[in-house]
Amino acid sequence: MGLLFVLRAAVAVRPLLLLCGLVASYGLAWMGHFLVEKNNPATFRYPFWSLIGDLKMYGLMLRGKMAAEATRLGLEPPEGNAIGRLLS
Repeated sequence: MGLLFVLRAAVAVRPLLLLCGLVASYGLAWMGHFLVEKNNPATFRYPFWSLIGDLKMYGLMLRGKMAAEATRLGLEPPEGNAIGRLLS
C-alpha cells in the first residue's frame, strides 16, 4: 500500500501522499509489532536499515524468491498457508 501511495505521489506531484504512504504502510506494520508480536519495531532504532530491509523483501517477493530466503533463514512458511503460497 505504501508503494502505491509513493507511485501516486510521483505521478500526481503531490508530496502529501508520501506522508500518507508512510502512515499506511508503517502504521499497519507497527500495529502488528505492538499488538500481535508484543515487541518494538526496528524502524525506531534503525530507520535506514529498516527501509533497506523492506525494499529487499519487496524485491524478493516480486522475483518469487521470498520463500527460499525464509527457508535459508530457518523460517519456512507452513504448508497450505495462504501467505506461504503467496511468497513461493
